Amino acid sequence: MRNLIDRIKTYYKKRKAIFILLLCLAVIGGGYLIYDRQHKEIAIPLSEAIVLSQADVFDELVVKSNTLVLTVKEDTIIATKDVEGEIVVLAGGEVIHVSADMESLNLKDLEDMGFVLPSTYRQETTSIWANSSLISLLMIVGLVGILYLFMTGRLFGLTGSKFKKSKDMLAFSDVGGMLEVKENLREVIGFLNDRKDYEKVGAVIPRGILLVGPPGTGKTMLARAVASEANVPFYYASGSEFHNMFVGMAALRVKQLFKTANKTSSVIFIDELDSIAHRRGEGATDAGREWNHTLNQLLSEMDGFKKNTKVIVIAATNRVDVLDPAVLRAGRFDRKITIPLPDYETRREILAIHSKGKPLSWNMDFGDIAKQTSGFSGADLALLVNEAAIQVAKEHENKITMGHLSKAIDKVLAGDEYKGHRTTADERKLFAYHEAGHAIVATLSTNGDKVRRVTILPHGYTGGFTRTAQEKDTLILSKATALSKIAMLLGGYVAEEIGIGDISSGAQDDIRKANELAREMVEHYGMGKHFGIRYRMKNVLGVSESSIDACKIIDEDMSEILTRGYKVAKGIMVNHRNELDKVSNRLLEVETLDGDELSELIGGLG
Repeated sequence: MRNLIDRIKTYYKKRKAIFILLLCLAVIGGGYLIYDRQHKEIAIPLSEAIVLSQADVFDELVVKSNTLVLTVKEDTIIATKDVEGEIVVLAGGEVIHVSADMESLNLKDLEDMGFVLPSTYRQETTSIWANSSLISLLMIVGLVGILYLFMTGRLFGLTGSKFKKSKDMLAFSDVGGMLEVKENLREVIGFLNDRKDYEKVGAVIPRGILLVGPPGTGKTMLARAVASEANVPFYYASGSEFHNMFVGMAALRVKQLFKTANKTSSVIFIDELDSIAHRRGEGATDAGREWNHTLNQLLSEMDGFKKNTKVIVIAATNRVDVLDPAVLRAGRFDRKITIPLPDYETRREILAIHSKGKPLSWNMDFGDIAKQTSGFSGADLALLVNEAAIQVAKEHENKITMGHLSKAIDKVLAGDEYKGHRTTADERKLFAYHEAGHAIVATLSTNGDKVRRVTILPHGYTGGFTRTAQEKDTLILSKATALSKIAMLLGGYVAEEIGIGDISSGAQDDIRKANELAREMVEHYGMGKHFGIRYRMKNVLGVSESSIDACKIIDEDMSEILTRGYKVAKGIMVNHRNELDKVSNRLLEVETLDGDELSELIGGLG
């Protein structure tokens, strides 16, 4: 008997919401029946209605199928018998219902029976929906159902159970490079597989691991690889998926996610963590308060009174500066792993991984492609290989060549090539001198990058472009290198002045980039002569906290840096005017030059 009671209790707990819904329906239904009996309709026989009609006591008649609805005239009192034979007294304005033993009635049938029609009468076509009692009952049931769905989080799919296990698993061998990062994550795998070995010596594995890095650097792939190598369930959720227009639903989703994952050893990966773990207190709006509730629930699940020892949370963000301090403290995300953009060796490995199973030419050199793709993320490199494969399919060729990959780099950096775009002879000449200026300054400046490709074919919104690449990956930017970059950016502008004798709007983007770099040099790198080693701060709204005088000093330092870069570019152009003409004329002939052809034209001066 006790087991039966326990089973009933367990069944009730699991389906408590259903029991509450059925109880509400029973109460509403009972109340409706009581109300219906207390407000019973007055019904009289058809024979009595015919007699009363002849006495002209009715003001209105409505015929609905086999039922008559009669309204007694105002200032009239009548006595008659109802269908049960009891005497009833009716006053003006009251409504009488008369039912006939026929499938349907019409006005002609009533007149044939001797019924005298009142001054107002009509016949209506009725359906089941004309029954107001039935409609009321259905509305009540519908409202109760909606209330139940809302309270349980199922309205519009708002349940927290939407986070399912991912079956798309990877191995560490599928993620290129990042040896130090992988070694760090192998500790997590060891804990998930051999928990007892760690517990014997009192070791506690990090509850949360925060992966910090630019978009596309493989943070999600690493989290999948951890779950796959450890052979445990992997739950994926983007931070934006927790937000909802209904108050409390985001916190519910966090709770449901951890409840599902905590059934066994598992890995939860939360992408875009900054969207739910933003620093609290920066917004007093209702949305801000809801975000705080969500964050509080996350903090509680990770290291509150209830310990989720079976779950390891891996999260990713590229805005660690905006995270709440409580998220980063020990016991929550207490291990931070920085994932930078891939270096040369890693890029070469990533290219090889994404090229597996694809037909490659015999002279494929991933090392050379890796040199040309400095600054590319892992996602960019995957896109690069895929664009090359698409190009091969479009051209009905059999193998991916270096040429296909080179064109794919142009497409990723500058957009599609518009061969059908028509330009005038003057525009082509201007584009040729502009791009020749970029290429020559980059080649001949002291700290310039190597030129890989120059073209005057329109790509995206540009009339042409010059592609450069760093020979070596660097983690820092020196002042001399920054000045060379500004000079290279202004090389096109200067070339138009010297070669054409005029300037155009074509240098707009170059000028913008040069100004952005100059501002970074002054505000953040301490390279300004007058602003010095001060760092320009911004508040949480992104507004600068510098004074008006400080802004003037920044503008002066920027102007000085830009002028210096302009003079460097102009000096190179003046001293190598013949090379400028030679390169621009060649571009007008062939439209595109690679780095080796450019070096031959300028006589190996670079």
